[in-house]
Amino acid sequence: MKTNKASAGTLKKVLGFLGKYRLPLCAALVFSAISAVIMLYIPLLFGKAVDLIISAGNVDFQGIKTELLRSLALIVICAVCTWIFSALNNRVAFGVVKDIRDKAFAKINLLPLSYLDGHPQGETLSRLITDVSRF
Repeated sequence: MKTNKASAGTLKKVLGFLGKYRLPLCAALVFSAISAVIMLYIPLLFGKAVDLIISAGNVDFQGIKTELLRSLALIVICAVCTWIFSALNNRVAFGVVKDIRDKAFAKINLLPLSYLDGHPQGETLSRLITDVSRF
């Protein structure tokens, strides 16, 4: 039970850091959704292209060309959306890590020397770096 409360508290703190990144986070979700829909639709276009091959000598080449060009256009759009999604995700993740590190270093600067002297050299900084780099 205590672990769940600790996890909930940690989640609230992380969501607090995400607050100032709402716009890029929402944009990333939109681009992710667009990319997912396109990835699901492209196989349908290929299926339509295959369906235009009726029998030997009865092939609608113009229709196949149209479906393949649509697929190509959607593949390019999907690639761009995926790239934008990744860039926004990286911006949010690196921003949150920077904010957490800034806050942690500010807190370390306020620690009394007796605390730092009472712990092994580098332990405090090592914990900070390990915890933040999990993002």
